[in-house]
Amino acid sequence: MSYLNSFLVATAAVAALVGVGTANAIPAVFPTQLSENNTVATDADFLGAPDDTFFGLGGQNVTYDFGSVRIVNGAGNDFNIYEVDFGNVEFNLITVEVSLDGFAFVDVTASAGAPLDLDGDDDHGSASFRFSYDLGSLTEARFVRIDGAGTGNSGGAVGFDLDAIGAGNFRNAAIPVPSMLPAAAVAMIGLGFIARRRKG
Repeated sequence: MSYLNSFLVATAAVAALVGVGTANAIPAVFPTQLSENNTVATDADFLGAPDDTFFGLGGQNVTYDFGSVRIVNGAGNDFNIYEVDFGNVEFNLITVEVSLDGFAFVDVTASAGAPLDLDGDDDHGSASFRFSYDLGSLTEARFVRIDGAGTGNSGGAVGFDLDAIGAGNFRNAAIPVPSMLPAAAVAMIGLGFIARRRKG
């Protein structure tokens, strides 16, 4: 595990998002909001850790928004996508895209690989129904779009049966990374010096 992930897991700011699982699993974050949902399902069907609550994408798409958390391009793949763990494996029916700003997306479908062992995904019982993905050319990302490559409208078990996604390489954008902390401390000292001069 990177020093950056260790630093973030220790912070309370992401505590509500971090899953709890097996001792050997990687600390993880599961998004709690969508920026786009073109299916007829509710957002809640796709959010949080995998729980076998799912909806078929058909030819529609869903875009996850990690909010103040950023998926970072670390060693190996960076995040998992979970299909409901029964029926047919249908990862061939999705296109996976990532973005930092929510406008310019990069297709990372081809990076699909063995799933990451993430804290909090214990309820997802089969490794055959989850794949990991890399950020590709991006250093970090806030948004993950899953575009159904099936046909027609979304529904029950139409096309890819999306359950959840989770990131194993991540940071909280609201917290300065360790290399930035000395500069932040200097800035605070400078502000304190100015304030004292004004009082004097």
